[in-house]
Amino acid sequence: MIKVLPSKECRVSLGDEVRDTVTGFKGIVVCRIEWFNGCWRIGVQSKKMKTDGVPSDIVYFDDTQMEITTKFKKSPLAKKVKEVGNKSTGGPRCEEVRGMR
Repeated sequence: MIKVLPSKECRVSLGDEVRDTVTGFKGIVVCRIEWFNGCWRIGVQSKKMKTDGVPSDIVYFDDTQMEITTKFKKSPLAKKVKEVGNKSTGGPRCEEVRGMR
């Protein structure tokens, strides 16, 4: 039997500006991955472009190595999720969709 560890909260949020304490790499948090064993990996993308003008690749670090330099503040213009009944819109559908049988 596999024992699943309780998930801990990730202290780093999407959009935060962070610095890796080991390498000094700086950038914006663009994704968070929670693994089965309870650890978090943080995907960070540099604000600097490559020399050919292409955005830099995403680099992954353990969440415990991340130092938050600037917390992300949501824009008041950010799209808001509409409430429908007791559930929010979007995401997977529970019922069968016409034509998808």
